[in-house]
This record gives sequence, C-alpha cells and structure tokens, in this order.
Amino acid sequence: MKEEEIKAVAEKAMMIVCGYAFSQTEEGFIRVVYLHPPYHALVMTSEGEVTETNMDDIEISIVQKYWKRNKKLMEQAYA
Repeated sequence: MKEEEIKAVAEKAMMIVCGYAFSQTEEGFIRVVYLHPPYHALVMTSEGEVTETNMDDIEISIVQKYWKRNKKLMEQAYA
C-alpha cells in the first residue's frame, strides 16, 4: 500500500488497536486492515464471525480478541 492509502484507511478508522484499523462498512460489516507490511485485511460481522480475509488463523484470533475487547467504543461512535 502507498503511504496515501494507509493514511486514508487510518483516517476513516473509528478505532486503531496495535496497528489494526477497524472501520464499519455501509452494510454493517467490520473491516480490519493491518497498517504495516504485509497489509493483511479482514471483514467480519459485528459478532466477530469472519466473512473474508487473507490473514492466517493466529492473526484472525488476535484481531477477534482486539474486537471483542474494544467493540463498545466503535458501537458508541456509530450509534
């Protein structure tokens, strides 16, 4: 990703945890992008069920834990 793309993702994110930018799509899904190389991405439901990803299982579990611990912040921001 180019620096401009990284900045755009970070600016649109409602929450960034340990380099993972969390944002909500228009359809209500949670989009997660790792802001450092190799720029992995994930799309999941608000309950944490993964729908699309290029992350491995370990990274998925880490992202899901970050989401479960911090999702109230995003839910308040999008309320």
